[in-house]
Amino acid sequence: MLANIMNYWRPPDRFQKLWEKATAGRENFDKDAIKLLSHGFIHDGYLERGQRRELTGEWIVFAKQDGVNYYLTLGAHGDDEAIWRRCKACAVEFPEVRILQETR
Repeated sequence: MLANIMNYWRPPDRFQKLWEKATAGRENFDKDAIKLLSHGFIHDGYLERGQRRELTGEWIVFAKQDGVNYYLTLGAHGDDEAIWRRCKACAVEFPEVRILQETR
């Protein structure tokens, strides 16, 4: 999550616009300005990257079966074979998860 937020705010003018919006018409940097700034910085930046399908970093890999999520490992894009090996290593712990019983 941190890498995505940092990547979003890399262009300096982007943060400047948020700062101006949060402090516009305020004499002091008050609680409402802090709310606007923190919400915009974290939520809006992350949400916009997600909407543009630009999220990067590690992902939680899970198998969904019969309405239950089985959390297996973390993974990064392009590391598919290593992710599959780590998931298969969980097969003994989750014998009920059908996909882990498959061979590739």
